[in-house]
Amino acid sequence: MATRRAFILAGTGSGCGKTTVTLGLLSLLQQRGMRVQPCKVGPDYLDTAWHTAISGIASRNLDSFMLPAPILNALFTEQLQQADIAVIEGVMGLYDGYGTDPNYCSSAAMAKQLGCPVILLVDGKAVSTSIAATVMGFQHFDPALDIAGVIVNRVNSDAHFQLLKSAIERYCRVPVLGYVPRVEGVALPERHLGLVTARESVVNQQAWRDFASLLGRTLDIDRLLALSELAAMPIGEWGEQLAADAGEGLTLALADDEAFNFITPITGAAGALRREDGAL
Repeated sequence: MATRRAFILAGTGSGCGKTTVTLGLLSLLQQRGMRVQPCKVGPDYLDTAWHTAISGIASRNLDSFMLPAPILNALFTEQLQQADIAVIEGVMGLYDGYGTDPNYCSSAAMAKQLGCPVILLVDGKAVSTSIAATVMGFQHFDPALDIAGVIVNRVNSDAHFQLLKSAIERYCRVPVLGYVPRVEGVALPERHLGLVTARESVVNQQAWRDFASLLGRTLDIDRLLALSELAAMPIGEWGEQLAADAGEGLTLALADDEAFNFITPITGAAGALRREDGAL
């Protein structure tokens, strides 16, 4: 059986660089000839659109609020069967979910549900030894969670990174997989509701390929791949299926234009099937 890999790139909070680093990793892994499956924890449609624009692969939402665990697991397993690795971008901070329950709708909860390791992305700007306290806090908040490695973002130089790496590995006993330097040209456009949609933006694929090549020099990708090997696939079940004629006589319209385009791949696929059948 082929080795299946997956990891969740989780952050300390929103704005720490998860989406940018996820896009760089997707491009880098594709440069290495791997079949990637991008995913996003939660219902975010903006990040998934960027995943799709950069990788050319439809990104999947892993939304435990909308989907029961057995169905979500079945969806994830089906998608991973067609890929070598799933790169899952977390939501907000690692333990942020619905309300204050870290085990409901958070990246941490999804990691435990799917059996995926967590790669924690931390901000290295204007800090040295104190970064270990941040990592240690995330480790101790839920000792049952597998934080398998750390990537440090916004690092000024290799000398700066060595300070950060030494502190984290000395006090936290977790491998530091590398760092992300400051890079021009790959900042994602934002506005008051979050990122500007990928379809409204001019995607500079060459800039992202260059960024991926840079990450290939500053990250230990081989170790990341080793840490991402899954011991087992999550157990899922699609559940009771609707009868083929369940929607007979129902007209359902899906808007998909510049103004209305927050559609998941599953919904879009269902609409396409209906159109082919002439029922929509």
